[in-house]
Amino acid sequence: MRKRFKLKLSFSIITYWIATIISLTKANPNAEWRDGEFFRLFSVRAEDCRGEVRYSPPTDYLENDVWNITMIVQHKVQNFNPQQVKLVTRNITEFDSTFVMEPYDQDRILKDGKIAKFGFQGMFDPRLEQNEEGLFEAPHVELIWMMNTDNETVIYDSDVGFIETTPAPTQPSLSADSSENKVPTISLIGGNETEVEAEVGPTEKPFGWSAPEPDYVKFELPFNSPHASKFQGFDFNYGEALKKSIIFYEAQRSGVLPENNRIPWRSDSFILDRGPMQEDLSKGYFDAGDHLKFTFPMAFSMTMLSWSMLHYWEAYEAIGELDNAVEQIKWGAEWLARANPRKNELFALVGNPKVDHDYWGRAENFTAHRPTFKVTTGSPGSDVAGEVAAAMAAASLVLRKWGDESSFPDNLMKRSELLYLFADENRRHYHLSIPAVTKHYKSSGYKDELVWAAAWVYRATGDELYLKQAMKGYSTFGLKNSPLGMRFSWDDKTVGVSVLLAQITQSPIRDPFLESAENYCNDIQSQKKVLYTPMGLVFLDEWGPIRYAMNSAAACLMVSDLTTDHYAAKRFHKWSQNQVDYVLGAKSNGYSYMVGYGTKYPRRPHHRGASCPVDMSKVCDYSYAMEKDDNPSVHWGAIVGGPDRHDGFKDDRLYYKQSEVALDFNAGFQTAASGVLYHLLVGASRDVYSYGIDSEEEPTTTEQPYTTTFTSKNTEDESSFLRTIPSLLTLFISLLLL
Repeated sequence: MRKRFKLKLSFSIITYWIATIISLTKANPNAEWRDGEFFRLFSVRAEDCRGEVRYSPPTDYLENDVWNITMIVQHKVQNFNPQQVKLVTRNITEFDSTFVMEPYDQDRILKDGKIAKFGFQGMFDPRLEQNEEGLFEAPHVELIWMMNTDNETVIYDSDVGFIETTPAPTQPSLSADSSENKVPTISLIGGNETEVEAEVGPTEKPFGWSAPEPDYVKFELPFNSPHASKFQGFDFNYGEALKKSIIFYEAQRSGVLPENNRIPWRSDSFILDRGPMQEDLSKGYFDAGDHLKFTFPMAFSMTMLSWSMLHYWEAYEAIGELDNAVEQIKWGAEWLARANPRKNELFALVGNPKVDHDYWGRAENFTAHRPTFKVTTGSPGSDVAGEVAAAMAAASLVLRKWGDESSFPDNLMKRSELLYLFADENRRHYHLSIPAVTKHYKSSGYKDELVWAAAWVYRATGDELYLKQAMKGYSTFGLKNSPLGMRFSWDDKTVGVSVLLAQITQSPIRDPFLESAENYCNDIQSQKKVLYTPMGLVFLDEWGPIRYAMNSAAACLMVSDLTTDHYAAKRFHKWSQNQVDYVLGAKSNGYSYMVGYGTKYPRRPHHRGASCPVDMSKVCDYSYAMEKDDNPSVHWGAIVGGPDRHDGFKDDRLYYKQSEVALDFNAGFQTAASGVLYHLLVGASRDVYSYGIDSEEEPTTTEQPYTTTFTSKNTEDESSFLRTIPSLLTLFISLLLL
């Protein structure tokens, strides 16, 4: 009898735990966690060391759960046998928190006989992943690995890569200190030598400190401006933001700069950029914090800026920046014309991406030859050719409206027609013809560019043949539906196509285009369909999320001008304005993501020229990329990539997915900001366009997200209890069987 009872009891216990495991597994269908992250550790010899981070996540993956993080480092010692050392396990209870792994307690002798000591400092944060269930956040550990030998110190970041090698003190030992209210430091103590302390955090400025604005940056309304009284009631100075955005582009110029150059730390650069037949490819704009010229995103930026001016001309006039804005577009359009030296030829890249990214210095000091890459009929690129056709057509419209009586606007218009035909008749992804762009600006498709280009060429020429081709392509290519990930960008113009076609047609032809655009603007406001940060930024990608938010805001502002639904117009404007305001510091305790706007903004954006010493006689090298102080030159008006999913922002020059600047980041912002300002100054219905400022209501994005990664403590307790119900019922039934 006892034996039978024990068997039943054992069976009940086993059944209980099996049911518990099953219920917990079902509780989180997205919990497809990786066992670890493997990364190479660079040492004096790259093959000496390698490491792996292992973390064991809790079953439910909630915000305050404890993560068990262990780092294992394997290195080859002098006898060539691998030796593995397991560092002390650390428990991490919250994201975006730094932790320190203690150094080895004894010397390690590498293959070449050098004595080495190791230390690690890390950042634990989530990364967006995607599976069949949708988006979710997976664990991620970023390690800064430091090795000291008797003659050098090597630092390696698992996210960024090799950082630097510097001379080390004699017989160094490594210690680390990281307390909550103290800047983390690494101390290198060398025998009888004095202690050398190197900060791993920025030198903080006094609260509220901001760089003094030079005269060319200061914003002043034109004399006797009829809109002066309206500006007084704005929560944010959109005029100042627009002016600084234009200045950003001036700092990105390449080639021989004009006599009225306003940027003191910039001068002529890359004046010898030439094609294989000595085509002059100087001028144009640098793409981002580097010195490459990528035609695809540059052309998209010019298209967006031209679109902004064509619809919000009066906003630029009101702030006295009309001429500068036109020159901004003309500078880019002139280079696009140079990049199209002959029929069916278009240069798509100037510079070697690897060589360029390995160089940290001023544009003015780079003297090496730069290769160029182009698309032709033999190796075409429909996407890049289509975008350049759109940019040329849009720019020609701006220059005509401005009163340019030269032949240049007509030249651009004719080129746009030829490039559109080249793109349509020779269909191929441009990265297949130019593999060098694949890692940086790989195209997901060219169908949207073909329709986008046809619509813009029709708008510039008035030739209905192009409108018919655009409408046919819109239907054939299925562009009515929202794009993958809801993103409107240099790569995907699906949303822009719907808006543009709605602008250049009349009802009833317009109706399906406008309906598609309205659906997009309704969907993007729903947290059941897209992710938002807690403070309200629509978060469509972790790499440069602001670019996508601003492009969407710009599109929905234009939809608000088209819709016949008065309340929809209110919502679209309000949502777009809230996105722009977020960038200018509305939600982040006044922290602006535009460099130089307000008193709190990024001080260390990823930009080579701005990080170099102001004194041109001083050599600028990679050590300035590692410098923890602010950039010596303020890159006024630059929009950085933006925050993470939780509104966290790392103001670190080397954390480029958040801190880098780029042409298309500012293009979307400038278009959206000019639209907000136009609506507030000139909008037909003050009722509609004052809604976003005067109302105290929060943005209309209050639904629960469809992928909830974190829950509150109450929800956590409730969900944990509910998940135990199947197990408790099983235990109760098992006991009855006894």
